[in-house]
Amino acid sequence: SAIGQYSTNLYADRAVSIIQQHDTAKPFFMYLAFQAVHGPLEVPQHYKDEHCGAIQDTDRKTKCGMIAALDEAVNNVTEALKAKGIYDNTFIIFSSDNGGPVHEAASNWPLRGSKITM
Repeated sequence: SAIGQYSTNLYADRAVSIIQQHDTAKPFFMYLAFQAVHGPLEVPQHYKDEHCGAIQDTDRKTKCGMIAALDEAVNNVTEALKAKGIYDNTFIIFSSDNGGPVHEAASNWPLRGSKITM
């Protein structure tokens, strides 16, 4: 059941499963739209403990943990592609929205502005 699971991990686990089960004789397309890093500011504690110990601000520490979880998820998907032998024949495209809300622990420096600004 997906209830109670962190969505970043849930999405990555499902993507890895799909890759592992894929018939490499056929092409495939995967659109993997993680919800991280995005509000609400929530992440399993171990990501904050393992990666963000030097950060004092609670919100920034949580955001740091969310980034660590996303980084781990992307790595897991990438490693699954390599293990399946299809990494070298794969396009990986990263896309993002217009930056984080600076009033919720985000920093868009060196760019100016944040969400809902031009």
